[in-house]
Amino acid sequence: MVKRGPNVIGLAAMILIYWGGLFYWIKDDLTSGVAEEQFRAAILFFVSFPYVGMVMWGTMTDLPEKLKELPLIGRFFKPFLWLVVVLLMAYWGWVDKAAVGFLLVGIALFGLGTGLAMSCLLYSGEESSRLYGLKRLVDVYPSITKPEAMSGSIRSFGQPPLF
Repeated sequence: MVKRGPNVIGLAAMILIYWGGLFYWIKDDLTSGVAEEQFRAAILFFVSFPYVGMVMWGTMTDLPEKLKELPLIGRFFKPFLWLVVVLLMAYWGWVDKAAVGFLLVGIALFGLGTGLAMSCLLYSGEESSRLYGLKRLVDVYPSITKPEAMSGSIRSFGQPPLF
């Protein structure tokens, strides 16, 4: 197989769409001329960078072996960290009512999608799909195993046998 490299065009498009959309959302506050509103809007905008970085870190890196081996912490550290950050944004939105939509929808929800998409677009490996960039995320969640084949035939109630 051919080794994949990062998709630079896709990354550029994702960056322009996400941060361009966030900028458009708060451009009135950023260009208002009131220093307090501009500062608040800039802080809200710049919170999205570490958040998307945290999502990408969570999907692209493994925890250290010593931390990974701890019960509960090793398995749930990254989702718990994400939940704490989202709850902090919810609290911030509760305190600043005008920012709640921007924080929870613009950053928490759309930032999660952007971070996951950028992890896929940055995937470089031998597998056939860029979705393997989310392998660390998928490995954490429990899965349902395929049942073994049952001997005999399976029929619905009320149907006569086919032989």
